[in-house]
Amino acid sequence: MKTVLVDLDGVLNEYCGDYKEDFIPALREHAKEFLEILSKNYKVVIFSSRPEKLVQKWIEENSLSSYIDYVTKEKKPAFVQLDDRCIKFNGNYTDAIENIKNFKPFWKKSN
Repeated sequence: MKTVLVDLDGVLNEYCGDYKEDFIPALREHAKEFLEILSKNYKVVIFSSRPEKLVQKWIEENSLSSYIDYVTKEKKPAFVQLDDRCIKFNGNYTDAIENIKNFKPFWKKSN
């Protein structure tokens, strides 16, 4: 079964840049249904730089345990990664520089 590496903050929760070390924001709308569907065909691994015990507690509190294989802080081999702070490399370094320079996560309002 292929692995999908899913970021916690900004993908599964309502994170929008206000990091608090001991608090994980609320579950995003439809995230549970998303994980349920995903877990039927993929191994789901949650990626987070937060303390693993805190993440595990949040997963339990949101009844997500049955959809998640494990939690990691490391970039693990995966079929794909789902993250709110990524840029897809298209083979062109000039494009990559521009994309990095102009990057904004979806939740950041443009000025």
